[in-house]
Amino acid sequence: MMWWDKKMQERLKCEGVQIEMYKRYVDDINIVIKTKKEADESTTIERIKEVGNGIHGSIQLEADYPSKYEDNKVPILDLKVWVNEENNVVPESYMKPVSSKSVINSRSAMPLKDRRTVITQEILRIVLRCSPLLPWETTKAHVEDYMLRLQFSGYDEKFRIGVLDSAAKAYKRIRMKVARGERPLYRRKKWKQEERAKDKRRKKENFG
Repeated sequence: MMWWDKKMQERLKCEGVQIEMYKRYVDDINIVIKTKKEADESTTIERIKEVGNGIHGSIQLEADYPSKYEDNKVPILDLKVWVNEENNVVPESYMKPVSSKSVINSRSAMPLKDRRTVITQEILRIVLRCSPLLPWETTKAHVEDYMLRLQFSGYDEKFRIGVLDSAAKAYKRIRMKVARGERPLYRRKKWKQEERAKDKRRKKENFG
C-alpha cells in the first residue's frame, strides 16, 4: 500500500490536485485538498476516485465527502470531520447510530476500580475528540449523552459525578502540559516515539 499511496499522490499532482493532507488508516485514505470556491465537490472527488481506480485493478475505491451528509461532516471511525470557513480541519466526537447505547454494565464482574478507570478514560476520549475550535456547548452535549448511557447501564449519580470529575481533572492536566509546552494536545505518532516505547517496555517488565 505504500507503493500505491506514492503512485496515488504522484498522479493527483499530475492532475493539478493540491494535496493539503494525505493520511492512511488501514484501508481508508483521508485526503484534504485545496480547490477553487466554484469547484463542485462531488465532481472533484469522483475524479480523484477515477485516478485511484486506475493505479491497480485489484484496488477500487469508494468515495465519501461532506456534501453527501446533511450536516456536511464526514464520519471517520469515532469522529466527524469537516473543514471550517477558516480552512481548519475540525474533528468532533461521533458514534454510529447502530452502536450500542450501553457501556460496561454496573453489574459487570470487572472490579469497580477498573471500571472506573475505563469509563473515566472514555469520557476523556470524548472530550479530546472534540476540537477546541468547537463551542463548549457542543462538547458538553457529547459528554451529557455519555452520562445518560452510564445511567442506562446502571450507574448511580454518585458514581457518574465521580468519573466526570476525574475526567475533567485529567483534561485540565493535559491542557496545562500543552500550555507549558510539555506535550501537544494531539500527539503525532513520532512525538517522543523512542521515549514512549522505552516506557512501555519498562511497564511490561515491571508488571506483576
